[in-house]
Amino acid sequence: MVAFRLWRLEKVSDFENGFARVAGNKKYGQQWGIINAKGIFIVPLTYDTIGPFVKNLALVKLDSLYGFINAKGKISIPLKYSGANSFHDGWCAAKQNGKWGFMDEKQRIKIPFEYEDAGYFSEGLCNVKQNGKWGFVNASDSVIVPFKYDNVGMVNNGKFLFYQLRFPRGWGVADLNGKEIIPVINPQLEMISDSCYLSLQSKNAGIILFCDSSGNIVSQLRLVQDSDITTARNYYQVNQFRGPFFVDTHGKEFVGYNQ
Repeated sequence: MVAFRLWRLEKVSDFENGFARVAGNKKYGQQWGIINAKGIFIVPLTYDTIGPFVKNLALVKLDSLYGFINAKGKISIPLKYSGANSFHDGWCAAKQNGKWGFMDEKQRIKIPFEYEDAGYFSEGLCNVKQNGKWGFVNASDSVIVPFKYDNVGMVNNGKFLFYQLRFPRGWGVADLNGKEIIPVINPQLEMISDSCYLSLQSKNAGIILFCDSSGNIVSQLRLVQDSDITTARNYYQVNQFRGPFFVDTHGKEFVGYNQ
């Protein structure tokens, strides 16, 4: 292990659990490694990409192949997959022979390599693509949500984002029964929490949608351009060019200014 020199590094991630991912230029282009809090290389500048550690496993890519390393920098899952996602809820999606499936941390296959694409395992369900459409299967590979969506996000509190290509094109939110909670009227839609969604209409400008426990929209808050929102346990901080203000989980402002 050797100490790094700042001038060698072009990118440094935030420290997580005592480690940071770093990138620097070597002979064959930018490569990634890992340092500890003392600036010691745990993993030298070796990989094309390195993902964050999830339960002591980090996704790495080298020469178009993916695998996982542990917190000591040792290879835990060989770099033999043509695609992979980070672990989530104990499983990760991986691609082999042109098809996607899911495996656990011991490389035991949980969902066969049979899908065109795959996302993440969450709340007992995996988002997968078949015949050009997305849906959800459970841990037994049984279809729970039919393959009818052009794109979907992973399940969050029994709901998921979905994308529709046909008119009206855009993003919406549905539950696991297929009921649309937020209709397809949003060019971009981001799930801030299980009861708050950010609908972007242009560059960081749009509407924050607040929902009740049933998913019904109870209030809306319009954002001006170049705004962003950060979350805390029971409130949201909205940052705009005039300064920040705060709203509760129902969208009611309680600190700051009124527009």
